[in-house]
Amino acid sequence: MKKTIFLSLLGFSALFLFSCRENPGSKLLSLSYADTYYLSSDTSRGAFRISIQMELPAGHTENDSLIRSSLVSLIFGENYLQLSNDSLLPAYAADMRQEYRLNNEPLLQESKDEDLLYPFNNEHTIEGFSLLNDQNIFSYGLDRYAFMGGAYGLEIRSYYNFDLKAKHLITEADLFTQDYQSELTALLRTKINEDNKAMFSEKELKELDYWEDSIKPNGNFYISDEAITYVFNPYEIAPYYMGHTEVVLPFSRLATLLKTDSPIAYLIEKSQN
Repeated sequence: MKKTIFLSLLGFSALFLFSCRENPGSKLLSLSYADTYYLSSDTSRGAFRISIQMELPAGHTENDSLIRSSLVSLIFGENYLQLSNDSLLPAYAADMRQEYRLNNEPLLQESKDEDLLYPFNNEHTIEGFSLLNDQNIFSYGLDRYAFMGGAYGLEIRSYYNFDLKAKHLITEADLFTQDYQSELTALLRTKINEDNKAMFSEKELKELDYWEDSIKPNGNFYISDEAITYVFNPYEIAPYYMGHTEVVLPFSRLATLLKTDSPIAYLIEKSQN
């Protein structure tokens, strides 16, 4: 039976806090929620642990509304768009609890019938944070960790960059000149090789298990003051044990690829001064 990550009831400790902090662009609200739900009165038979820490715009400007609605939809789903900030995370946790119970209670009963003591432990962690926050661009990172039993869980990192003038998410096509893929692919592969040379000997470098044909632009990047950084998740370009691969491409390395009228043109100009 398919197992998804979501929760159960009986005995919990919860934390829900929020506060505001100032930023050069949007004012951000920090939301936090943590809870543990047990699958039955026997707490050794399974629990779901949830932890969420994230930032969302707290203002009511057009840009704040755009960013908030987009992030809520991307992270939680469109059904949560109408919820207030103080009810968003508890509502999401309640839905996860229901789904966790529906998926795991039948398995728990089967294990009891067969005298198996397998614990149905699941875990779900979300961390969302701003990276670049000014009047033109809002970059946001999301770490989501899921454990559904087995040897290990899986952590996925996703990034979203908002063009606040054009009112939409920034794509590679917004940044790079036409037919950029082959040159950017070569640059990503070169930079990964350079980064690893700084950490490994020539012999060790040859033994690294990157899947070279899989290394190519994946749309998962974040924008900073001086670079575009691509992130590849486990299993994307290498086995799980290699973890995440982060490739920092300074604007200077991208000079021949970037559009002169891209949303980050002002950052490029600032970095050259």
